[in-house]
Amino acid sequence: MKKKRSIKTRILLSILALIGIAFGAILLVFNVSVTRYIDINAKNQLAVAREMLGEPPPPDNRDDGRPKMHGQPKNPVGAEAELFFWDGNAVVQGGNSDTLETETAIVHALDFSAPQGETQTVHANGGTYLATMQENALMPGEYAIVYVDITGIQAFAGNINMMLIIILVVVGGAAVAVAFALAGSIAKPIRQISGFAGKIGDGVFEPSGLELKDRETSRLLDVMNRTARKLKTYDSEQKTFFQNVSHELKTPLMTIRCNAEGIVYQVMDSKESGRTIMGEVDKLVELIDDILYISKTDTITESEVREECDLREILSNCAESQKALAEKRYVKIEYDFSDTPVTKNISEKSAKRAFCDIISNAIRYAKSRIVLSCHWEEGRAVVAVWDDGTGISEADLPHIFERFYKGKGGQSGIGLAIVKSVVDKAGGDIVVDVTNGTRFTVTFG
Repeated sequence: MKKKRSIKTRILLSILALIGIAFGAILLVFNVSVTRYIDINAKNQLAVAREMLGEPPPPDNRDDGRPKMHGQPKNPVGAEAELFFWDGNAVVQGGNSDTLETETAIVHALDFSAPQGETQTVHANGGTYLATMQENALMPGEYAIVYVDITGIQAFAGNINMMLIIILVVVGGAAVAVAFALAGSIAKPIRQISGFAGKIGDGVFEPSGLELKDRETSRLLDVMNRTARKLKTYDSEQKTFFQNVSHELKTPLMTIRCNAEGIVYQVMDSKESGRTIMGEVDKLVELIDDILYISKTDTITESEVREECDLREILSNCAESQKALAEKRYVKIEYDFSDTPVTKNISEKSAKRAFCDIISNAIRYAKSRIVLSCHWEEGRAVVAVWDDGTGISEADLPHIFERFYKGKGGQSGIGLAIVKSVVDKAGGDIVVDVTNGTRFTVTFG
């Protein structure tokens, strides 16, 4: 497995590489430029000197037939070209107490087999020189040697290089310090967030109270805090859900067992106990269906088939399915529908389940009548179910959509929770008004 690098290492190496490349390019360009400058200007100086050697010297500038430098321009590299003669054994003209030793060393360093007039770089007497030689046409066997001292300019270039290297070291050290500080400021909040994520993975869903300075990490922490809150709520609901499911399943099962034992021991009427058992089994089946349905609504990947449906038709079908219950309780169902279709892209199965639950609740609590309405209001589809019952108490009203919450006369406590889940998934809103009876209003945008 490939070894992973820390953010601190990556930042440090990136900055050092950038600085190294930048200074390397500066050093390269500088040295190439200086070398080219020295070479071009020194060679130009030597060329001028050679041209002077080829000119016939004036009468006052002759010495035993040897030409002398005259009218020599200043060397652009900081020194003038110097001329001396070599007869094969010693410097015969041009040398003095200051330059004789240097000129002798230059002669011994020159390659006399090279073509005449070619510029050579020689190192002599601790210095560096550009030199050229040419046989004296007036005195065969003798060589006129012209040289330029470039030691100073090379020393200057060396000093500049050293200064650049020192700057590189100082800047590199500062870059290391800055990189460590920068990487630390980035890595620290990431480590803190990573620790927070680890706690969430271990089932600790408490939001973090970290205060982060950077916008990106702060935004990430906000998202994780929202996730932690949702997981905490979901975890709490799941625990409550299983506790309530256990309780709701236990009650009918105990009733079934008691009646079954009564039949076995012949202490209860078998027909009456059988009807009781069948009723409890029906309740169990209905409860299990509700539990399975609400578990599906919690599944993120659960997909529904949606299509354009006329809400009036769904509402009418639900009312028809509840007609027997309404007649049994002497409740009249009235309709207040729009003349035009009220369509919505929705899962017909889910909508029918939600509307049936609302209508069954209305029938159970109504005194004598319920009213079903379906209209367009300000471009939105609005479905309402009203009953003339006593209404929901103020104490129960905030909790009616909670799972397994049972108010006065409630059954399993799942029906309205399913209604709320269906409406939310369809992008709608549901509100309850208890000022005059009870009115459930569902609005689809």
